[in-house]
Amino acid sequence: KQQQQQPQKKKKHDELLLEPAFPEADNAPWRLALGELRLRALRRVCLRVVEAKTNAFCRDIVAAMFALDAWRYAGVPAAHFGRASSFSERRASASAIATHLQHTNTTRETTSSVPSSKKKRNRAVMPPAPPATAERVANYVKALEMDAAQLVDVAVETYVFDARRAIEALRDATMRSVLIERYDAPTARLHAVLATASCLDQADLAERALLPPKDAREKTYRLFSDGLVDLVDVSNTGAAGAGKDDVYLWAVDVDKTRARMLADARNALRNLVLVRSDLEDQDRETVSTTITPQATTTGAATTTTSAQSSSSSAPPSSRDAASVEVRRRIDRLDQEIVRLHRFAAVFQDPPTF
Repeated sequence: KQQQQQPQKKKKHDELLLEPAFPEADNAPWRLALGELRLRALRRVCLRVVEAKTNAFCRDIVAAMFALDAWRYAGVPAAHFGRASSFSERRASASAIATHLQHTNTTRETTSSVPSSKKKRNRAVMPPAPPATAERVANYVKALEMDAAQLVDVAVETYVFDARRAIEALRDATMRSVLIERYDAPTARLHAVLATASCLDQADLAERALLPPKDAREKTYRLFSDGLVDLVDVSNTGAAGAGKDDVYLWAVDVDKTRARMLADARNALRNLVLVRSDLEDQDRETVSTTITPQATTTGAATTTTSAQSSSSSAPPSSRDAASVEVRRRIDRLDQEIVRLHRFAAVFQDPPTF
């Protein structure tokens, strides 16, 4: 019975990923619903960000807000996520979110029920989760609102999830991880202090970053040489300030830093693709030399092809080991290319997960 129901669920799932190329025409060809794919990817990433910043119940609340269309991504048209041009954001109340969570939990318990005879006897019994009441939902939404990223916008006891702020929080966390990997944790902390402040002098920057003045100066100038920190002239250039010494403060342009990281990722991605192409050519040549050439006979004389003479220079075992090593390097390059693709997708606007 479960096997009969499984194809129906798969068909319903696939129908959401396909759309007619010409909705007005009859028997129109089908095409991939890119907008729906972007929306699912955005939803998945936002849920991961919320769960990492808070807990699983807040993740379920945001999932319910996506299901109720109580979300927005400012600056991006609705058609980018597969919505009609007339789509407008909705606001969900705590009672509507609680009702949706209760219905979701009931459906999940019904579909995932397991006979008691098949349960493990020694398995620890977890206490049931508290019910998703409107009051509990409101309290957790308040935590999302008070978060530094301000993931939820509250107005007259109705809520809307801001997906752009969640992506901004993911970009900040990714940028911090890159700075830690490229430099160290104190340098990343110094950059974060400058990103939150408008302009700071060297002494104030060292104090806020909790670094000795000498270390803070060295790290700041290293970031400045790499183009991640700017030196801004804030001198009074008016008539009253004429003749005074110039004043320079440190500042960070977050958009410029993200653009620099995106450009570095694209350059690294291009280089990896070129290296992978060279390795594929090398592997193709190795495989071609392992093929045993056919011998051609003319009367009593037997002649061999030039491929056989070239392949006889190395034993088959060494050629097989070389081919395996090349394939292993190609697999590692593929993993790194996928990682760089995801990294670049985060810093693009709108994101292209």
